[in-house]
Amino acid sequence: MQSRNMYGFLLSLPSLLALLVGLSLTAAMSYFSNKQQEKDAHARFVQEAQFIAQTVRRTFEQNRAAAELWFRMCSARPESEDAATDATRVFLQGFPNISTIEHLVIAKSADDGRRFSVTDINSLQSLTLNDIKRVTELPELQPAFDEAWRSGETIATPVTRINSQNPAYRGEVRYIRRVDDMLIAISFDLEHSLKTAVVDYKPEGFTLSMFDLMRYASDPLVKLVLPQDGEENIKKRKSWLYSDTLELPGRQWLLRITPNQAFHDQTNNRYTVTLFISGAIISILLSLLLARPTRKSGEANEAEGF
Repeated sequence: MQSRNMYGFLLSLPSLLALLVGLSLTAAMSYFSNKQQEKDAHARFVQEAQFIAQTVRRTFEQNRAAAELWFRMCSARPESEDAATDATRVFLQGFPNISTIEHLVIAKSADDGRRFSVTDINSLQSLTLNDIKRVTELPELQPAFDEAWRSGETIATPVTRINSQNPAYRGEVRYIRRVDDMLIAISFDLEHSLKTAVVDYKPEGFTLSMFDLMRYASDPLVKLVLPQDGEENIKKRKSWLYSDTLELPGRQWLLRITPNQAFHDQTNNRYTVTLFISGAIISILLSLLLARPTRKSGEANEAEGF
């Protein structure tokens, strides 16, 4: 009986070889298919990330252009106070990324040093003069104020984070310039600027992070996950990190774009799994078909032996 089982096993070798070869080919095809799918997904990620970075860069350039426009408008004397108020309101409505327009004057500190304090603000938001005073009098902003006063050029301040009246912090950057005997500061909401940049394109599956390379090298100033309720599942490999440097007057920022779970769900079409399962089933069926005549031949040979 033992020799008969061994003889049957040897007769089934063609079917076993067919099964092994079929599964090996299926595994190889699935592997290369998965690699190609990942390559295509990465190419799509890079293409979309480049477009997002361009729109963000364009938005921040528009922010700076808006600030420069207002500085030039401030140099021209308005006909009346009402005309100035109307012009300010129209300007704020035309540039929704602006949080406030602030007027700062020199105020002597206790040690007779020079510091700047807000005397007037214009905003379409529910912000008080005290709110802005508390922010603009932060020590880290004073060097930028001094530089703008001394040089007469437009300077960007470090980003401030405001928690008042909102549990989620809001990051703001101010463009400041000396106009006559005061400083004019225009603050821009970073998160609103990022959302404005992608509002028409509406990308999904990406996480946008903004870093100040001169202050918060490892701590993002603001992070935007698209879609808003998306799960942040960032790939750790460097090839899946897209970075772009944004130059501001006196500052350098880094925009980092990474794919999240929504992007993975969009690009994973399950083709590789389907290919492997189909190939495995075909290999098993083929081996069974080869085993049938082999088994019949073995049984016939055994019958003749009796």
